[in-house]
Amino acid sequence: MSKKTVLRQFWIDQNGGESVEWALLISLLIVGLFLLLTAINPRVQGLLNNIIAEFS
Repeated sequence: MSKKTVLRQFWIDQNGGESVEWALLISLLIVGLFLLLTAINPRVQGLLNNIIAEFS
């Protein structure tokens, strides 16, 4: 089977569209989680440093 045939069947098949939707949803969730963790990283790091300083 050629790549063109496989891509054509994937495009026509309804499950192929659903797979693409799930891939986009997961990609958006990963990007959102990354941005969230990047935004709160300094706060979390400061909190952990304070906890470590209390026990030292």
